[in-house]
Amino acid sequence: MYLNRRIYVENWDQEPIEEHTEVTLKRGGKKVKLNRPMYIIDQLMYWRKANAIHKWFVDNCGGGVDNCQEIYVGKDNLRKLKEVIEKVLSDHNKANELLPTSSGFFFGGTEYDEWYFKDLAETLDVINEVLDDDTKGHITYEASW
Repeated sequence: MYLNRRIYVENWDQEPIEEHTEVTLKRGGKKVKLNRPMYIIDQLMYWRKANAIHKWFVDNCGGGVDNCQEIYVGKDNLRKLKEVIEKVLSDHNKANELLPTSSGFFFGGTEYDEWYFKDLAETLDVINEVLDDDTKGHITYEASW
């Protein structure tokens, strides 16, 4: 499970030079030649078996379609998820109602236990960082199993 930000970096000749993006990539200490990069995909968060978070993204951003597809999230939806997580963390009894777990293949446990609340707290930390960051880009969620 991944939360990513796709940052557009392609430069166009008609753009003023001061608006151009410079991208340098090294592998093994050696510079990698890039011809004309278009995007950088920055992994903002990685989860394993945080099925309540997965269910929220699928239901609220993916139209209920769960097919390992990339789902556009954006900052507005991150704000909504933040609100839900904050409510659940302030009152654990609301977990089943506001951010229910989901069972299924590769989905992990469905208990509202320390792992569930740990995933929520870590997710909230990352959401706060992303919302405070002015970096432009498309925020997406994707799961693979």
